[in-house]
Amino acid sequence: MQVFETGTIRETAQKFPGLVSEYTLRAWVKEGRCPGFYRGNKFIVNQTALFEILAAAGGVKR
Repeated sequence: MQVFETGTIRETAQKFPGLVSEYTLRAWVKEGRCPGFYRGNKFIVNQTALFEILAAAGGVKR
């Protein structure tokens, strides 16, 4: 079983300051590019998968 960190769009933007903005995350959700799922009317971001995407793109260093 894989364990991953999650958070709302706002929490995720605050966790990755300067790397990805809340606005960018919302656009990615609309485009289907942001990893996560809806819980009710809130989108819950898979922060672990997002970190891997940003690292692969050269946005963050491990």
